[in-house]
Amino acid sequence: MGASMRARDWEGSPLGHPAHWPAPLRTSIGIMLNSRHPMYVAWGPELAFFHNDSFIPILGGRHPVLPGIPMAELWPDLWDKIGDLVARVMAGESVWQDDFPVVMSRNGHPEEAWFTFSWSPIHDDNGQVGGLLCACMETTGEVRNRSQVAVQLGLADRLRRLFDNAPSFMAVLREPGHVYEFANASYRQLVGNREIIGKSVREALPELEEQGFISLLDRVYATGEPYVGRAVRVMLRRGPDEAEEELFVDFIFQPICGADSQTNGILIDGSDVTDLVRARERSACLVELGDRLRDLNDTGEIAQAAAELLGRTLGVCRAGYGRVDPSGQLVTVERDWSDGTASSIAGVHRFRNYGTFAATLHRGEILVIPDVAFDPRTADSTQALSQIGVAALINVPVIEDGRLAAVLYIHSSEPRTWSQREVDLIRDIADRTWAAAERARSESSLHRLNRTLEEQVAERTRDRDRMWRLSTDIMLVARFDGTIIALNPAWGTLLGWTEDELIGTSFLDLVHEDDVAATTGEAARLNKGLVTLRFENRYRHKDGSYRWLSWAAVPDETYIHAVGRDITAEREALDALRTAEEALRHAQKMEAVGQLTGGVAHDFNNLLQAILGNLDMLKDKLERQDALEGRDDLLRHVRFATQAGDRAAILTQRLLAFARRQPLAPTSLNLNALVGGMQELLQRSVGEAIQVEAILSGGLWRTWADANQVENGLLNLAINARDAMPSGGKLTIETANTHLDNTYVTAEFGLTPGEYVVLCVTDTGAGMSPDVQARAFEPFYTTKPIGQGTGLGLSQLYGFARQSGGHAAIYSEEGKGTTVKLYLPRHHEAVQAEPVVPALPEPEPAQEGETILVLEDEGLVRMLLVQTLERQGYRVIEAHEPQVALDALETEPKIDLLATDVGLPGMNGRQVAEIARRLKPEIAVLFLTGYAHNAALGDEPLSPRTQVLSKPFNARALLTKISAMLESGG
Repeated sequence: MGASMRARDWEGSPLGHPAHWPAPLRTSIGIMLNSRHPMYVAWGPELAFFHNDSFIPILGGRHPVLPGIPMAELWPDLWDKIGDLVARVMAGESVWQDDFPVVMSRNGHPEEAWFTFSWSPIHDDNGQVGGLLCACMETTGEVRNRSQVAVQLGLADRLRRLFDNAPSFMAVLREPGHVYEFANASYRQLVGNREIIGKSVREALPELEEQGFISLLDRVYATGEPYVGRAVRVMLRRGPDEAEEELFVDFIFQPICGADSQTNGILIDGSDVTDLVRARERSACLVELGDRLRDLNDTGEIAQAAAELLGRTLGVCRAGYGRVDPSGQLVTVERDWSDGTASSIAGVHRFRNYGTFAATLHRGEILVIPDVAFDPRTADSTQALSQIGVAALINVPVIEDGRLAAVLYIHSSEPRTWSQREVDLIRDIADRTWAAAERARSESSLHRLNRTLEEQVAERTRDRDRMWRLSTDIMLVARFDGTIIALNPAWGTLLGWTEDELIGTSFLDLVHEDDVAATTGEAARLNKGLVTLRFENRYRHKDGSYRWLSWAAVPDETYIHAVGRDITAEREALDALRTAEEALRHAQKMEAVGQLTGGVAHDFNNLLQAILGNLDMLKDKLERQDALEGRDDLLRHVRFATQAGDRAAILTQRLLAFARRQPLAPTSLNLNALVGGMQELLQRSVGEAIQVEAILSGGLWRTWADANQVENGLLNLAINARDAMPSGGKLTIETANTHLDNTYVTAEFGLTPGEYVVLCVTDTGAGMSPDVQARAFEPFYTTKPIGQGTGLGLSQLYGFARQSGGHAAIYSEEGKGTTVKLYLPRHHEAVQAEPVVPALPEPEPAQEGETILVLEDEGLVRMLLVQTLERQGYRVIEAHEPQVALDALETEPKIDLLATDVGLPGMNGRQVAEIARRLKPEIAVLFLTGYAHNAALGDEPLSPRTQVLSKPFNARALLTKISAMLESGG
């Protein structure tokens, strides 16, 4: 249901967007959705209905229900029964119903059911009931089995858990005596987590008796009538040694009646509305301040009024307001307010005479000191502060144009702990007082200004003329049809045009043709009296280039007055940023697809190992059965299946190539020699209708890459080009040296800056659309008909390039051909001859007692390995998980070789091998993996007596490898 709520478009609903829902509604829905107990919430005048997943079975045939449906529309057949109950809850009463009968459609027919539920009111931010929370349990089976007692006990336990997590505070009192029987977490937190269960209210919270709450409970118990309190003041201790704290709560004392209609308990349900009451008090104080300051024009009277209101509200001895001189060292108090116990301190004061707190005020931080004798900023000035009757203080700085301009101060003659709400109120009054004082000073300045208006106008006219002449932004006055009336000298600086060249012409003649329509539309808006705040278009420079301008314009009755700012550099930077972001998104997408295909190829290799291994074993058995009827026909089918498996293995190698997990054999490679040697093969591959031309760069650097992969990639590109040119064309192969700088490789490819060798293949074929070009490197993506391509050629080239430290890129335009560039890093080291790998000897039968431990989690592959090794005469111990293998290593006296898969659940094969070497230092290790060597085991060199065999492999390769390892001692 949480997903259903998030999927709904709430913008058109009465509740509006969920981000603007009241906090009590969001809290209640959060509790409901995270509860495994059937619950729903109904909110607002229409009682919009929300339920959790556990409530779905209760809905029966009514499910699915659109979140937010009015409750009356969902339960029309029950509304006569529950309407009055709902009204009671919305009036603030908590309602409990045991075994409420309901006839509902379930299992395809009407069915009678019973439910026990609790409805609790949910108060909104204003303390009013905004909705209800229902916790519900179906008791049909219990009613039918006449097990009411057990049902009620279980329900009570569940509801206790529900109540304990309710957002409002709740408690249940056992009567007589008002003894706490239950209290939820919110109630316990309200009373300072004191031990109250089993105690009477008088014993647990003695401070409530003098405040009249015990008497209220007595009245509710005696009369059986509920009591509702709104924003009631209560003084509570939050801890045994703490002073009483003033709180305000909304609450209800609801009597709980037994079967005899006598009150046997009282439910307390309510919400802490202290913050709301404080906000109202603060608002009232600020409203009164505004009323008092509205008609005051003297700054001294304004400061006096604010200080008096603040001092009386907070109950302090003195409050005042002073202006700080430009040096920041002196403060001048025009007048202040005191309660009669403290004298006025009007006059000039030096900050340093009263402590070292001036730096705090200059930083714009409020200075709050509960006791001047113990604060390090005032401890050395206690005597001076004592002389003016100050034991605790608050100073609120007023910052103007980056400097300390004024201070509002509050003085207490006794040490005092200042609350955050008091600090916030003082700050607000300081801001309003400063604003009112500035208004008064502004009005005074306005009067002076009016007396010298002519002089001011002349001066401002001169200022405007200077701005017109000196501004680096271009300024324009034009008619609504575009005719230029006036322009400032910046046009010449920015666009190269003189005033004589443009006066009388239309500014539309300079606008880029793609922006003319939008510019004309904006001029029409100005003609209607609308203001342009930010409109961007391109204007032609005199040299023919274009500049991006951002315009602000206002109309009068006759002309357009506009200012244009050059944003060409900003637009270019934004375009570069977008290009980089797109390149990053593409790289992330290709990386994710690569990880997926690599994993798929790994799993395919495990499957192919089992398939090809069993085919190999079947072939061997058939070849030994000379007289078997139909043996040759069976062998033929085995060969066909083996050929298909080998083709599948090639397919997985291509997938591993794209995923950058293929085994590579890089050498120092000369691309000119490679291309020259393949030119005849390429010509035969593409046919006589296509001209193949090789443009080989002189002095080409060598690169470090796998020659077979480069040849395979070049051949695939040539075949793709042939298919793109069915009527013939030209195929051009180029080589070149290139240096990629930091900006280019970061924005385009994400490579390391440096020197690269580039192989470029260009055709004159049909080209690619932007959508096809964006997906061309994805595996299995092809535009060719079914059966004419797997879509792995380009993806394999891309993966090989990235695994080699380079990149592959496509540049194409429909109807004009395609260019594919392969970037490979330059190789600086001297050319080395390729090492000659000696052929492995033929597998020999196992020596007596030679033991091999096989660790493989794939059952079919493990069975194949065990059978193959046992047929060769080896003693085999098999393990399906790492722990079984480790147990064998500890208990078996002799194990000559460990053959282990690399990718295992929990501990991987390399970790098992490391432990095996510690237990048996002379053991040989053969890693079996569906990935390439470097993808499965990392780039670090393998330990001595260690080999790797990539899946899929045949029995001969396995036995040859193991025989050679055991014969050579590893």
